[in-house]
Amino acid sequence: MNITVMITCIGGGLSAQFIQSIKASSRHNLRIVGVDTNDTPAARHFCDTFHRVPSGDAPEYFDKIKSICAQESVDLIFPCADEEALTLAAHKAELLITGTTVACNDLDLLQIFTNKLTTYKKLAQLGIELPIWKEATGQESTLSAVREIMDITGEAVVKLPTARGGRGTLVISNSLTETISFEGSRELHMNLQTFMEKHLSQLPSEPIMIMERLVEPVHDLDILSWQGQCHYLIPRKRLNSALPNEGHILIENTPMAEIGRKVAQELKTSWIFDIDFMTTKDGKPAVLEINPRASGSLSVAIAAGMPLFDDMLSLYGDEPIAPTHQSYNQIIFPYTALAKR
Repeated sequence: MNITVMITCIGGGLSAQFIQSIKASSRHNLRIVGVDTNDTPAARHFCDTFHRVPSGDAPEYFDKIKSICAQESVDLIFPCADEEALTLAAHKAELLITGTTVACNDLDLLQIFTNKLTTYKKLAQLGIELPIWKEATGQESTLSAVREIMDITGEAVVKLPTARGGRGTLVISNSLTETISFEGSRELHMNLQTFMEKHLSQLPSEPIMIMERLVEPVHDLDILSWQGQCHYLIPRKRLNSALPNEGHILIENTPMAEIGRKVAQELKTSWIFDIDFMTTKDGKPAVLEINPRASGSLSVAIAAGMPLFDDMLSLYGDEPIAPTHQSYNQIIFPYTALAKR
């Protein structure tokens, strides 16, 4: 199949690897249109053409994307950032009229996935076991929830429902005597007294999430589904929980995969997306969040021999796909390389 694909947000650390990987397809002849908010992402050199665009939540973003799609005759847009996926999902029908398909789920689903509280409420409705969690609004409610969870587990985590990448996350444990930043992440760890004195009054007035502290490492579950049917469920364990681009080990984790399967089947998902997991202290998989688009480290699974993107294109083109054997215990790691044009 000959196809022009727009890849958004190509400034990610593994974007160059991802674009090289999908262009190496033996089944599809891809022409890649890369877009990013910056002029100089390294991945632009592996695209057939490149355009700078506004941020995905900017008022002018969609008009710019629509213009590029017309100019480049784009068949398919593969969004790689949350804001872009949300904006593009809201305009799916308009783009489809002009011949461009957006490779993400519909807006109603994405709006659930981009809020941790609505995600957990939906997972609870599906009967998926969850860690201890509570919704709180205001200082009194928040402090009560924190104390209740700490009484049960000894620690508590306060999260902003729509924040990403650990932004605004506060881990509260009385084993600490000072506030620390956790292993290069955006989390702050502190004791209850520090939380009450320095952070409680700074929390937003809208509902927030309080939950038990989960156990590392973080796992990513890559899912390719089509109208609820799962074709890939690939669990990967991060070598560094705070830095997903530092490598993964592909593992076999049936409980984790079955949660992903249930989400896909019950919500009738399509395209590629991923679920982030940790575990509870008794070793059970616990959903951290469901991403509204593919993982930024999707190229890890492709490098391990899983042709998710190829098969996604085949499903989009109504072409049959063959089962792929999944190899476990592979370590996929990054290294520095050079290329020339």
